[in-house]
Amino acid sequence: MGDFSRDEKETCMYCQAKPFLPCLADCPCNFGDFGKALPDSLRSTITVELLKQAEFIFEKKQMDWYGNMLTERIESVMKDWPIFVNFLKILNKLNYFKNIEDVLDYLEKPSKRQQIFGIWQEMGMPITEGSRGFSLFKNAAENLKENNGRANREEE
Repeated sequence: MGDFSRDEKETCMYCQAKPFLPCLADCPCNFGDFGKALPDSLRSTITVELLKQAEFIFEKKQMDWYGNMLTERIESVMKDWPIFVNFLKILNKLNYFKNIEDVLDYLEKPSKRQQIFGIWQEMGMPITEGSRGFSLFKNAAENLKENNGRANREEE
């Protein structure tokens, strides 16, 4: 086995450290000190590996969280589904939709017609035909439909 010690006046044959300068941390001349100080190259490798593991854990937790959010959103929609179906039945009774394409358009882009649902909610979600609340909602829906029709004609 070779002699790893060097005189400070000579250049290190392993790491090429100049005279009177210490050898690099991972130089074989420093093997006696191994464990007391961590070489920069090893510190860098360990840091990179720890960052990779942290990123993996973060991504896994993020996917778990997103999956839970999606599940919670689906549960919320299913909980409110009967209310939404009643609302669509009422709009159908009011002849709000001209054809099936209007219904599909409403389902695909509900934010475009969110106002009518808001009005229905503000009026207490009336579902009984002939009731005062239902009549008020019917008038409000007709007014809204007429106003939207005018706005659409003006844009054309």
